[in-house]
Parts: sequence; structure tokens; C-alpha cells
Amino acid sequence: MYDFAAACTAGARTGEARAVVTGFPGRDELLHTAALGELPAGTPVRYEVRSDGATLRGEFTTAFPRGHRGPFRFIVYGDTRSYPDKHKSVVDGMTKEPDIRFVALSGDLVSNGDKWEQWPEQFFAPAKSFLETMAFWPVRGNHEGSAVLYRELFDLPGNEQ
Repeated sequence: MYDFAAACTAGARTGEARAVVTGFPGRDELLHTAALGELPAGTPVRYEVRSDGATLRGEFTTAFPRGHRGPFRFIVYGDTRSYPDKHKSVVDGMTKEPDIRFVALSGDLVSNGDKWEQWPEQFFAPAKSFLETMAFWPVRGNHEGSAVLYRELFDLPGNEQ
């Protein structure tokens, strides 16, 4: 039996999210997505994802309210392809920085975005610790290739290119 559930707490609100599981042709891996809906601005969100007996917990803070003019900290980095050990070293440093509101990766997440096996090794494994705790915004680089997998892996609103 396969089960998947996501729950989150944002301020005084707690709820379950509708889960969607997507398989990839010829692959054992599954992509789990859950839309959390409207969350209050500037609020810490704790989440829990349960799948087949395993539980993953994390926390992030939602974006500031529209019109916010105060200072905030974020990280932009890029070209993480080809060297997962160096990518992990950068991520380890990033996770030690206090009060980071979001991370943007300016492209070239993997060497060849059309090759499934590069995504876990070159991107997801090294980036795991910040993906659990920070809002993340990827930007497509030329190494994401046709972007078929990029669009499948990242549920971005609007123009995903």
C-alpha cells in the first residue's frame, strides 16, 4: 500500500494539503507535490511529509507582505553542475547563514538536465539541507537542456523558462 500526506502549521493555522504523486516513465522515483494554498505573509511554516512509513519535517518562512520595505537577506548562487562535493560545501555554508528568506539558483543546476541520473547526484543530494528549510527559486540555465525534467521537478508559476 502506498500512502502520502502533507501537513503544515502556519501561525495559528494547521491543515492537511492535497497530495499529488507523479511517476516518471521507466523510473522508480516518484515526485510528491502538495499545494499549501494561501499562507499568511511573513510567517514561519512547519511542515511534515509522510510517505510509506517515512516522515520528513522542515520549516521555512513565507514571503513578506506585499509592499514590505524593510531589509532582508537572501542568497543567489549558480552553476552547481558537475561538482557535487563543492556544491555540498557551498550549501553547508549557506545553511549557517542566519535569517535567509529565500535562495535563488541562477541556472545550470546539473550538467545535462535531460539525464535523470544527474538530478539526484548533482543537485538534490547536495542541496538537501537548504531545500528542507528555505524557500527556493530555480532559474533555467542552458545546461537544463530541453527543460522537460526541470519543469517536472519544479512547480513554478507562470513562465517557467
